[in-house]
Amino acid sequence: MKADLDSFREINYINNNRQLLFFSDLYENEKDAPILHNPRFLLRNSVGEINGLGIFPKFQCEMNFTMFYENYKKNEKKIENLKPITEHSNLHNCLYKNNFESFFKKIKNSLKASNIEYEGIKGDESKGQYRIMISASDPIEFCDNIVLLKLVRINLMSLTNN
Repeated sequence: MKADLDSFREINYINNNRQLLFFSDLYENEKDAPILHNPRFLLRNSVGEINGLGIFPKFQCEMNFTMFYENYKKNEKKIENLKPITEHSNLHNCLYKNNFESFFKKIKNSLKASNIEYEGIKGDESKGQYRIMISASDPIEFCDNIVLLKLVRINLMSLTNN
């Protein structure tokens, strides 16, 4: 493995400890050549080819989540039996944010601590559903951010237990 120093960043949301993170590319030991089917290598080559055509893509995503009154694992209930935190759509509800601002602040702090830029958090159509809009970034950074989002999600699961 060789460190991709362009992916180097400081994170501090796991157990509130300051940490450094970087992603690595896979190389063959004896040849010191990249493993051709390595996802980061494939993506980097594809992006390079597209950039060579004068096209510079940006990727963006949204992460939807639903908040429930009960803890799914703790109560060992089926998801159909869980009661959403709101009984209505949060899409155009101006009051939902005040009710859950402390939780949303924890989400925002986790995203900020992981250097993931986002456009906002807002309600969505289904009962108890919310949406985080992740800002557009180049494909390599985007994929790195998706991995970090999974870590943030694990951290958020622990936040909901408090």
